Amino acid sequence: MGRMFKKYNMSWDVEVWRLDSTVTKVIETDFENIHFKIFPARGNSKFGIYSFKFIRDLRHLPRNAILNVQNIHGTLLYQILLVSPSHLRITAQHHGDYHPFFVLKHSTGVKRIKACLSFLFENLLFNRIRYFFIIDVDHINYLKKTVKKLEGKYTIQPVGIDFSNYKEIPKRDACRELGLNPDKKYLFYLGQYYHIKEVDRLCEVYKRVKEMDADVQMFVAGGSPSDIYYKNVIQCGAIDFGKIPNGELYKYYSAADVYISMVFRPDYFGGIGLAMLEAMACGTPVVCKSLENIPVNIRQFVGKMPLDENEMVKDILDILTDTNSYSNCGQYVEGLYDYSVIQKNTSSIYTNLIQSIDK
Repeated sequence: MGRMFKKYNMSWDVEVWRLDSTVTKVIETDFENIHFKIFPARGNSKFGIYSFKFIRDLRHLPRNAILNVQNIHGTLLYQILLVSPSHLRITAQHHGDYHPFFVLKHSTGVKRIKACLSFLFENLLFNRIRYFFIIDVDHINYLKKTVKKLEGKYTIQPVGIDFSNYKEIPKRDACRELGLNPDKKYLFYLGQYYHIKEVDRLCEVYKRVKEMDADVQMFVAGGSPSDIYYKNVIQCGAIDFGKIPNGELYKYYSAADVYISMVFRPDYFGGIGLAMLEAMACGTPVVCKSLENIPVNIRQFVGKMPLDENEMVKDILDILTDTNSYSNCGQYVEGLYDYSVIQKNTSSIYTNLIQSIDK
């Protein structure tokens, strides 16, 4: 994130700070015009990590500094809000983590107690945060539970991708390189074969689609035999490509007629995933509920947004009968989600925050 921001906003000074319990002293280095600083810390992933040297340097940041925290509902942001000077402009980037109010509603025991404490912390501290970068619309109503005046303080913004790395090639060429039959219709899923993406249910959707159209074939990549739903993938008849290099992904997207992903779980707050953007960059439409995070005026050109499995089966079949209507889906999203656009928009938000120093 720091490197991409600096690439498109050269006039800004950028530092990337990290807390690390495996180092014993502060480590500093410069790379690609960015100053990196690693602070020795104590703690663990369960209870959070803490660093007095980090707190010391945090308190000496200048008045015109913007501190962007790559986390919202976690101990790192809580400790920053507790100890940082009042003039520091703090922004926070959501990465799909759960709001404590959601955890309170869906858990028991120690998790519920911890969520209750987090909820109290956020009620007391979150109004100090100047801006939120949110990746999923379903997160907004939860965030309103702990931020009194959220309007005007957030934007729905994923981290984005470099669209130049995902150029479409003809389907026949892509299929030939992957050993696929170009006359078949292909569905593609990329990611782990695990519960968050409900890959077991995704396999059932594929079987229902194939019952209605025998020419449809699903292929998958990104998982491994150790994944919980690997057997489901094999048993449903999908072609498993396993782990593949990022530089080869455009071939898989270009070979597919539809990119599919299952995110109906109430605990999914992942927004528009990178794989969905990569697929659209290669001209492949998407069928996934997460398209709710794309502006309504362009959603119809990039795919379909099912609300359950029955709609998903229908939406996949509809697109397979009219793929030409979605062939230019990449051009509709590049202007919103390319790295250059995301980081220039972020710079504009930061500039407004700095200009409000004395207001």
